[in-house]
Amino acid sequence: MSDASKNGSRILRRRGAGWDGVRVEDYVPHCDYVAARAAVEPGQGRVDAPALDSEVAHPGIARHLLAAPPDANFDVRYFGLEPDAESATERHPHVHVVFCVDGRGFVLLEDVEHEVRPGDVVYVAPNALHRFRAAPDSMFGFLCIVDRDRYDAVATADPKE
Repeated sequence: MSDASKNGSRILRRRGAGWDGVRVEDYVPHCDYVAARAAVEPGQGRVDAPALDSEVAHPGIARHLLAAPPDANFDVRYFGLEPDAESATERHPHVHVVFCVDGRGFVLLEDVEHEVRPGDVVYVAPNALHRFRAAPDSMFGFLCIVDRDRYDAVATADPKE
């Protein structure tokens, strides 16, 4: 039996740290992504993260784009953080909805860091200061659902602004 239907619906089978048919990409912080996108392709729409300079990628974080349906207005991504790896501390106009799936980690929301575990859901409001970090003794994996058009807004490069 096939994992895809004629209408485009499908099942992505998880295999180890990834999914069949899903490319692993570097994690690039939003502010760096927007700046690099403007330099690479000014005014030309979205640029895939791998097209950007790999020097802006954060080590220890793998990004998997699981779903970006053309008829929807959202992307579903999985981030896998190695122990002690952390995302950039940032704020931007788009919302994140994060579903914690694997391991143990922490999320900074404004000035408070919270421990999160599988099954926890995190809502990051527009322009809220935030960062995701894996525990020192555990990897941390989460699904992140974001607005498809998030890169059309200007990111705040300095989290204090």
